[in-house]
Amino acid sequence: MSDETFREEQHKLYPERVPNDAPSPEELIQQALAVGDPDEHAYWDAVTVLWHRAGREVLEAARTLCRSDSPIERELGVNILSQLGSNSEVLHEERLQTLLSVLNTETNSNVLGSACTALGHLRDTRANEALIRFKDHPDEVVRWGLVFGLTNDPEQEAFTLLIALSKDVADYVRDWATFKLGTAENPSIEALNALADRVSDEDNVTRGEAIVGLARNKDERAVEPLIKYLDC
Repeated sequence: MSDETFREEQHKLYPERVPNDAPSPEELIQQALAVGDPDEHAYWDAVTVLWHRAGREVLEAARTLCRSDSPIERELGVNILSQLGSNSEVLHEERLQTLLSVLNTETNSNVLGSACTALGHLRDTRANEALIRFKDHPDEVVRWGLVFGLTNDPEQEAFTLLIALSKDVADYVRDWATFKLGTAENPSIEALNALADRVSDEDNVTRGEAIVGLARNKDERAVEPLIKYLDC
């Protein structure tokens, strides 16, 4: 499918997100860079339009950003790749290989965390091996990205790491690891035990995820904590 055809199809699906007079990919990239901060809505406004104008032109622009000397540009590159086409299958292999290459060379924590998160959107088990090596990273931003990036298939080695990360010192890392354990299909006994360990977690959100995960799997250890949770 050509870039032009792809954009036409995306406009039919998302007319409010991809207006016919939308800025060019380069203009959108410059808009995002001018904002600079991924915590700002305006940054993601530009990135979202790029996602829905996906094609080779945007792919190559994002790849170029990933090779930049600027960490702000590299982070933008991986954020664009993360949900290009809003579909994990769109230009999947090219995105996967580029993001794995970023993991091999990157030292900036924000870029690493974003790259790990981007791989999570691709839902490709081949990324697990590359992600696992960041399990002891000192920056919680990277460990959170790692949790998001790992697949939660109990048959995969990465699942054991999710169990370990459910005990992380950072609340939001524990929260997401617990969530992924609780939403796995046919979780192991070890995973259910890990959820049971979190029903008394000091973090309210993590505690709630643990209870929901146990309840979802019809584990009786959810009953008493759930009653206490509802009484709070």
